[in-house]
Amino acid sequence: MVSMAACRFSRIRYATPPEQFLTQRVILLVDDSSAVEHLLRAALKKCGAPIDLHVKRTAEEAVRHAVDAPAPDLILLDISLPDGNGLVVLRCLRLHPPYQDIPILMFSSSHADADMQRARAQGATAYLIKPVGLAGYSSLIGQLAERWLCVQCAGLGTPEQ
Repeated sequence: MVSMAACRFSRIRYATPPEQFLTQRVILLVDDSSAVEHLLRAALKKCGAPIDLHVKRTAEEAVRHAVDAPAPDLILLDISLPDGNGLVVLRCLRLHPPYQDIPILMFSSSHADADMQRARAQGATAYLIKPVGLAGYSSLIGQLAERWLCVQCAGLGTPEQ
C-alpha cells in the first residue's frame, strides 16, 4: 500500500524535452486491467498518431515511475489499484514539481459522485468513466489526442465534441 511517506521524491525529472514535444507523445496508464491496456493499445494503433502507451499496474510502480523516468504528457489513473488508492497516487504526483502541470485524468468505472468530488479535490484534471469496447476506446483516444496532446488521429478522423 502506498502512503504519503512514499511520496518523497529524491530526484527531480522534467517533462518531455521541447524537441520531442512536436513528435512523440507519451500516455502513462496506471491500471491493473490487462483488458483496458489491450483496448487502449488497439485504439492507439487505429489512431495512427505518434503516441506511446506506458503502463504501470500498481500504485507503487506509478510512484516509482515518477522518480525514475521522464514525466509523460498525460496520465490515465484508475482509482482502484491492487496495492492502494489511485487518489493517493494522484496526491503524490501533484506534490512532485514535474507533475504539477501534467494532465492527470482519473480513469475509472465508478460513476459515484463522491469519487468524482474526491478526485477533483486531490487535483485531478478531469474524471473519465471507462468506455466499453474498442469503439468507445477509439473515441476516447481521439478526444484525448486532440484535447490533451494536441495531435490528430489519422485513422479516426476528427473526434466529435
